[in-house]
Amino acid sequence: MSNERHLLVFGGTGLVGSNVCKTALKEGWKVTSISRRGAPEEGTEAHSLEGVDWKSCDATNARAVLLLMREIKPTAIVHCIGVLFDSESWLASLNPYMSGCSSKPDPKKGTYENIIKNTAMSAFHAVALLNRSELPFVFVSVSEVGWLTGDLGILGTIVGKLTKAIPFLSEYLFRKREVEDAMLYGIGVPEICKRRGNAARPIVMRPSLVMTDTAARHCWPLLFSLSPVNDGPVHAKDLSKSILRLIDDPSQRGIFRRRAIRELAART
Repeated sequence: MSNERHLLVFGGTGLVGSNVCKTALKEGWKVTSISRRGAPEEGTEAHSLEGVDWKSCDATNARAVLLLMREIKPTAIVHCIGVLFDSESWLASLNPYMSGCSSKPDPKKGTYENIIKNTAMSAFHAVALLNRSELPFVFVSVSEVGWLTGDLGILGTIVGKLTKAIPFLSEYLFRKREVEDAMLYGIGVPEICKRRGNAARPIVMRPSLVMTDTAARHCWPLLFSLSPVNDGPVHAKDLSKSILRLIDDPSQRGIFRRRAIRELAART
């Protein structure tokens, strides 16, 4: 059996995914990316990456994902497919300016349920069906923030009341947590997958806002994150490094927040 480390990145053309691919290549991984369009567009951060095997696949199609993973035989998986504003929100037109791959959600399929939950569960179920025992499976989620949890006293209460009028914010977090519950506790996982055992080693990353120092259009999260309504930004490079550290350590599983992400990234 080959000892080659092969990382499969769901959403490798995006802001987080492209940084994961870049960091993994530097550390000697073979890297394959799955995304809706395949190869990244010119002008995006991912376009300059050399060495990534870009594959086009509808990640909501569980059978297509299963067949592709059977062919690729990854030794670790990172899921970072996401969208800030889905097709059912009134801000969907802003995604090209916020997304690392300048993507627009499909008007019919671009919901949080499809983009976040269904793509992640297609991959997670495939791991079980392929009986890949303890395969590291990283899901890039999101932390709780004051405008959703109401944990910030008067400020949190005020902001929380305001954002209850924007249902898609809560929907975004809800879909992230659905995936986490399936990975960590088996909630909603089909019986056929449960019978194969908990094949994947679940790793959940919970950054608040992810920033880079190269894409000017992503500077606004940094400014917003300085306010007291979230736990501060995480640099995409730090997030990527921490993900690989966790993959390399077979004892690591569970949920990792900003402090842990930064500490892991600092390790040599």
